[in-house]
Amino acid sequence: MGLDQSQKQSVAPPSLSPYVYLWIVLTTILTYEYVALNRLGPVPSILRKLQSIGKISKDFKLITEPGDQISYMLGIVGFALICSTNLYILKKKRHVSKPKGSLTPWLNYHIFFGLMGPTLIVFHSNFKVGGLVAISFWSMIVCFVSGVIGRYFYLQLLREQRDMKRTLDKYEDAFEKARRSANQPWDPQVMAEAKWRSFIYVGGSTQLQTGNMALPLVLIDTLIGDLRRLLMQCRFPAQLPRSLYKPLLEYAMIKRRFHSSDQYKMLMGYWHTFHIPFAIFMYVVSVIHIVVAVTMKVK
Repeated sequence: MGLDQSQKQSVAPPSLSPYVYLWIVLTTILTYEYVALNRLGPVPSILRKLQSIGKISKDFKLITEPGDQISYMLGIVGFALICSTNLYILKKKRHVSKPKGSLTPWLNYHIFFGLMGPTLIVFHSNFKVGGLVAISFWSMIVCFVSGVIGRYFYLQLLREQRDMKRTLDKYEDAFEKARRSANQPWDPQVMAEAKWRSFIYVGGSTQLQTGNMALPLVLIDTLIGDLRRLLMQCRFPAQLPRSLYKPLLEYAMIKRRFHSSDQYKMLMGYWHTFHIPFAIFMYVVSVIHIVVAVTMKVK
Protein backbone atom coordinates (compact mmCIF):
# COMPACT_ATOMS: atom_id res chain seq x y z
CA MET A 1 0.00 0.00 0.00
CA GLY A 2 0.91 3.65 0.03
CA LEU A 3 3.78 5.56 -1.46
CA ASP A 4 6.14 4.47 -4.21
CA GLN A 5 9.82 3.80 -3.49
CA SER A 6 11.06 7.23 -4.63
CA GLN A 7 8.66 8.99 -2.29
CA LYS A 8 9.69 6.81 0.63
CA GLN A 9 13.35 7.61 -0.05
CA SER A 10 12.59 11.32 0.03
CA VAL A 11 11.03 10.89 3.47
CA ALA A 12 13.92 8.90 4.92
CA PRO A 13 16.83 10.77 6.53
CA PRO A 14 20.26 10.50 4.93
CA SER A 15 22.17 7.41 6.02
CA LEU A 16 24.93 8.18 8.48
CA SER A 17 25.35 4.63 9.80
CA PRO A 18 28.45 3.63 7.75
CA TYR A 19 30.32 6.71 8.97
CA VAL A 20 29.36 6.08 12.60
CA TYR A 21 30.42 2.43 12.32
CA LEU A 22 33.77 3.48 10.81
CA TRP A 23 34.31 5.97 13.65
CA ILE A 24 33.51 3.27 16.23
CA VAL A 25 35.94 0.82 14.58
CA LEU A 26 38.79 3.36 14.38
CA THR A 27 38.19 4.54 17.95
CA THR A 28 38.24 0.92 19.15
CA ILE A 29 41.58 0.31 17.39
CA LEU A 30 43.04 3.49 18.90
CA THR A 31 41.83 2.52 22.37
CA TYR A 32 43.27 -0.98 22.04
CA GLU A 33 46.66 0.35 20.93
CA TYR A 34 46.67 3.01 23.66
CA VAL A 35 46.06 0.31 26.29
CA ALA A 36 48.78 -1.91 24.77
CA LEU A 37 51.44 0.81 24.45
CA ASN A 38 50.84 2.05 27.98
CA ARG A 39 50.72 -1.52 29.34
CA LEU A 40 47.35 -0.90 30.95
CA GLY A 41 46.21 -4.41 30.13
CA PRO A 42 47.51 -7.82 29.00
CA VAL A 43 47.19 -7.10 25.28
CA PRO A 44 49.98 -7.12 22.67
CA SER A 45 50.70 -3.95 20.73
CA ILE A 46 50.15 -4.14 16.98
CA LEU A 47 52.60 -1.30 16.40
CA ARG A 48 55.33 -2.99 18.46
CA LYS A 49 54.80 -6.18 16.47
CA LEU A 50 55.12 -4.26 13.18
CA GLN A 51 58.27 -2.58 14.49
CA SER A 52 59.79 -5.91 15.48
CA ILE A 53 59.41 -7.27 11.92
CA GLY A 54 60.83 -4.12 10.34
CA LYS A 55 57.59 -2.55 9.06
CA ILE A 56 58.13 0.46 11.31
CA SER A 57 61.50 2.14 11.78
CA LYS A 58 63.36 1.33 14.99
CA ASP A 59 63.95 5.07 15.41
CA PHE A 60 60.20 5.69 15.68
CA LYS A 61 59.37 5.98 19.40
CA LEU A 62 56.19 4.12 20.32
CA ILE A 63 55.37 6.49 23.17
CA THR A 64 51.98 8.15 23.66
CA GLU A 65 53.18 11.10 25.74
CA PRO A 66 52.28 14.58 24.38
CA GLY A 67 55.07 15.98 22.23
CA ASP A 68 56.38 12.60 21.04
CA GLN A 69 56.04 11.33 17.46
CA ILE A 70 52.73 9.50 17.85
CA SER A 71 51.23 12.51 19.58
CA TYR A 72 52.38 14.85 16.80
CA MET A 73 50.94 12.58 14.10
CA LEU A 74 47.57 12.29 15.85
CA GLY A 75 47.49 16.04 16.45
CA ILE A 76 48.24 16.88 12.80
CA VAL A 77 45.68 14.43 11.40
CA GLY A 78 43.09 15.34 14.04
CA PHE A 79 43.36 19.08 13.42
CA ALA A 80 43.32 18.50 9.63
CA LEU A 81 40.07 16.53 9.97
CA ILE A 82 38.52 19.23 12.15
CA CYS A 83 39.46 21.84 9.55
CA SER A 84 37.95 19.58 6.86
CA THR A 85 34.52 19.95 8.46
CA ASN A 86 34.45 23.43 6.91
CA LEU A 87 34.24 21.91 3.42
CA TYR A 88 30.54 21.26 4.06
CA ILE A 89 29.99 24.88 5.10
CA LEU A 90 31.68 26.15 1.91
CA LYS A 91 29.70 23.68 -0.20
CA LYS A 92 26.47 24.71 1.51
CA LYS A 93 27.07 28.40 0.77
CA ARG A 94 27.79 27.60 -2.86
CA HIS A 95 24.70 25.38 -3.00
CA VAL A 96 22.49 28.28 -1.87
CA SER A 97 23.58 30.44 -4.83
CA LYS A 98 23.88 27.57 -7.34
CA PRO A 99 21.74 24.58 -6.27
CA LYS A 100 23.33 21.49 -7.79
CA GLY A 101 23.45 17.93 -6.50
CA SER A 102 22.77 16.73 -2.97
CA LEU A 103 24.40 18.08 0.18
CA THR A 104 23.82 14.80 2.03
CA PRO A 105 27.26 13.24 1.30
CA TRP A 106 28.97 16.47 2.31
CA LEU A 107 27.00 16.59 5.56
CA ASN A 108 27.94 12.98 6.31
CA TYR A 109 31.64 13.80 5.74
CA HIS A 110 31.21 16.88 7.94
CA ILE A 111 29.82 14.77 10.78
CA PHE A 112 32.39 11.99 10.38
CA PHE A 113 35.29 14.47 10.42
CA GLY A 114 33.63 16.17 13.40
CA LEU A 115 33.62 12.83 15.24
CA MET A 116 37.03 11.53 14.18
CA GLY A 117 38.99 14.77 14.51
CA PRO A 118 38.22 15.39 18.21
CA THR A 119 38.76 11.68 18.94
CA LEU A 120 42.30 11.89 17.54
CA ILE A 121 42.93 15.09 19.50
CA VAL A 122 41.90 13.33 22.73
CA PHE A 123 44.51 10.63 22.06
CA HIS A 124 46.99 13.30 20.92
CA SER A 125 46.76 14.88 24.37
CA ASN A 126 47.18 11.45 26.02
CA PHE A 127 44.04 12.31 28.00
CA LYS A 128 45.96 15.11 29.75
CA VAL A 129 44.99 18.73 29.19
CA GLY A 130 45.99 21.87 31.01
CA GLY A 131 46.87 25.51 30.53
CA LEU A 132 46.01 27.25 27.26
CA VAL A 133 45.38 24.02 25.37
CA ALA A 134 42.66 23.08 27.87
CA ILE A 135 40.58 26.04 26.67
CA SER A 136 40.78 24.84 23.07
CA PHE A 137 40.20 21.23 24.13
CA TRP A 138 36.99 21.92 26.03
CA SER A 139 35.77 24.24 23.28
CA MET A 140 36.28 21.32 20.91
CA ILE A 141 34.31 18.99 23.22
CA VAL A 142 31.47 21.53 23.39
CA CYS A 143 31.47 21.72 19.58
CA PHE A 144 31.48 17.92 19.41
CA VAL A 145 28.43 17.56 21.68
CA SER A 146 26.73 20.53 20.07
CA GLY A 147 27.23 18.94 16.64
CA VAL A 148 25.41 15.79 17.75
CA ILE A 149 22.50 17.94 18.96
CA GLY A 150 22.54 19.95 15.72
CA ARG A 151 22.33 16.72 13.72
CA TYR A 152 19.13 15.83 15.59
CA PHE A 153 17.65 19.27 14.87
CA TYR A 154 18.60 18.91 11.21
CA LEU A 155 16.71 15.61 10.91
CA GLN A 156 13.52 17.37 11.97
CA LEU A 157 13.93 19.89 9.12
CA LEU A 158 14.77 17.64 6.18
CA ARG A 159 11.83 18.82 4.09
CA GLU A 160 9.76 21.93 3.52
CA GLN A 161 6.28 22.08 5.06
CA ARG A 162 4.57 22.13 1.68
CA ASP A 163 6.35 18.92 0.66
CA MET A 164 5.39 17.25 3.92
CA LYS A 165 1.76 18.35 3.48
CA ARG A 166 1.63 16.74 0.03
CA THR A 167 3.12 13.53 1.40
CA LEU A 168 0.64 13.47 4.30
CA ASP A 169 -2.25 13.85 1.84
CA LYS A 170 -0.91 10.90 -0.18
CA TYR A 171 -0.73 8.78 2.95
CA GLU A 172 -4.30 9.80 3.84
CA ASP A 173 -5.51 8.73 0.38
CA ALA A 174 -3.61 5.44 0.62
CA PHE A 175 -5.11 4.68 4.06
CA GLU A 176 -8.62 5.36 2.79
CA LYS A 177 -8.09 3.11 -0.25
CA ALA A 178 -6.79 0.35 2.01
CA ARG A 179 -9.83 0.70 4.26
CA ARG A 180 -12.31 0.54 1.41
CA SER A 181 -10.58 -2.31 -0.43
CA ALA A 182 -10.46 -4.58 2.64
CA ASN A 183 -12.59 -7.75 2.53
CA GLN A 184 -14.53 -6.39 5.47
CA PRO A 185 -14.04 -2.59 5.46
CA TRP A 186 -13.56 -1.34 9.00
CA ASP A 187 -15.17 1.74 10.48
CA PRO A 188 -13.51 5.10 9.57
CA GLN A 189 -13.25 5.80 13.30
CA VAL A 190 -10.82 2.86 13.62
CA MET A 191 -8.45 4.45 11.11
CA ALA A 192 -8.80 7.84 12.81
CA GLU A 193 -7.91 6.26 16.15
CA ALA A 194 -4.94 4.42 14.62
CA LYS A 195 -3.56 7.64 13.13
CA TRP A 196 -3.98 9.48 16.42
CA ARG A 197 -2.34 6.69 18.44
CA SER A 198 0.64 6.62 16.11
CA PHE A 199 0.93 10.43 16.29
CA ILE A 200 0.93 10.38 20.11
CA TYR A 201 3.37 7.46 20.08
CA VAL A 202 6.03 9.42 18.13
CA GLY A 203 5.71 12.48 20.38
CA GLY A 204 2.79 14.37 18.90
CA SER A 205 0.02 16.06 20.88
CA THR A 206 -3.00 18.32 20.57
CA GLN A 207 -0.90 21.29 21.74
CA LEU A 208 1.68 20.59 19.04
CA GLN A 209 -1.02 20.50 16.37
CA THR A 210 -2.52 23.80 17.48
CA GLY A 211 0.89 25.50 17.83
CA ASN A 212 0.32 26.29 21.52
CA MET A 213 3.29 24.37 22.85
CA ALA A 214 6.34 25.94 24.49
CA LEU A 215 9.65 25.45 22.69
CA PRO A 216 11.33 23.33 25.44
CA LEU A 217 8.28 21.04 25.62
CA VAL A 218 8.38 20.46 21.86
CA LEU A 219 11.98 19.30 22.14
CA ILE A 220 11.26 17.11 25.19
CA ASP A 221 8.20 15.46 23.63
CA THR A 222 9.93 14.69 20.33
CA LEU A 223 12.92 13.21 22.18
CA ILE A 224 10.56 11.07 24.28
CA GLY A 225 8.76 10.02 21.10
CA ASP A 226 12.01 8.93 19.44
CA LEU A 227 13.05 6.99 22.56
CA ARG A 228 9.62 5.36 22.65
CA ARG A 229 10.08 4.20 19.06
CA LEU A 230 13.34 2.50 20.06
CA LEU A 231 12.09 0.86 23.26
CA MET A 232 8.35 0.25 22.87
CA GLN A 233 5.82 -0.85 20.28
CA CYS A 234 2.81 1.21 19.33
CA ARG A 235 -0.57 -0.31 20.21
CA PHE A 236 -2.89 -0.14 17.23
CA PRO A 237 -6.60 -1.04 17.16
CA ALA A 238 -7.11 -4.80 16.88
CA GLN A 239 -9.17 -4.45 13.66
CA LEU A 240 -6.26 -2.86 11.82
CA PRO A 241 -4.17 -5.13 9.51
CA ARG A 242 -0.48 -5.38 10.42
CA SER A 243 0.50 -4.25 6.92
CA LEU A 244 -0.58 -0.73 7.90
CA TYR A 245 1.56 -0.46 11.05
CA LYS A 246 4.75 0.72 9.34
CA PRO A 247 3.02 3.22 6.96
CA LEU A 248 1.11 4.66 9.92
CA LEU A 249 4.33 5.28 11.86
CA GLU A 250 5.93 6.88 8.78
CA TYR A 251 2.84 9.07 8.45
CA ALA A 252 2.99 10.00 12.16
CA MET A 253 6.68 11.00 11.95
CA ILE A 254 6.05 13.27 8.98
CA LYS A 255 3.03 14.76 10.72
CA ARG A 256 5.09 15.44 13.85
CA ARG A 257 7.82 17.11 11.83
CA PHE A 258 5.21 19.10 9.90
CA HIS A 259 3.73 20.55 13.09
CA SER A 260 7.09 21.08 14.86
CA SER A 261 9.08 22.51 11.94
CA ASP A 262 8.61 26.16 12.97
CA GLN A 263 9.82 25.41 16.49
CA TYR A 264 12.81 23.45 15.20
CA LYS A 265 13.74 26.28 12.87
CA MET A 266 13.93 28.48 15.98
CA LEU A 267 15.95 25.84 17.82
CA MET A 268 18.31 25.58 14.84
CA GLY A 269 18.83 29.34 14.96
CA TYR A 270 19.65 29.20 18.67
CA TRP A 271 21.97 26.25 17.98
CA HIS A 272 23.94 28.22 15.36
CA THR A 273 24.26 31.15 17.79
CA PHE A 274 25.72 28.80 20.40
CA HIS A 275 27.80 26.50 18.17
CA ILE A 276 29.65 28.92 15.90
CA PRO A 277 31.39 31.10 18.57
CA PHE A 278 32.76 27.98 20.28
CA ALA A 279 34.03 26.68 16.94
CA ILE A 280 35.77 29.97 16.11
CA PHE A 281 37.30 30.17 19.59
CA MET A 282 38.52 26.57 19.27
CA TYR A 283 40.29 27.33 15.97
CA VAL A 284 41.94 30.50 17.30
CA VAL A 285 43.33 28.84 20.44
CA SER A 286 44.32 25.71 18.48
CA VAL A 287 46.40 27.79 16.06
CA ILE A 288 48.08 29.57 19.00
CA HIS A 289 48.81 26.19 20.58
CA ILE A 290 50.29 24.82 17.34
CA VAL A 291 52.46 27.90 16.75
CA VAL A 292 53.79 27.83 20.34
CA ALA A 293 54.41 24.05 20.24
CA VAL A 294 56.30 24.23 16.93
CA THR A 295 58.34 27.41 17.51
CA MET A 296 59.14 26.83 21.17
CA LYS A 297 59.57 23.04 20.84
CA VAL A 298 57.25 22.61 23.78
CA LYS A 299 56.22 19.09 24.75
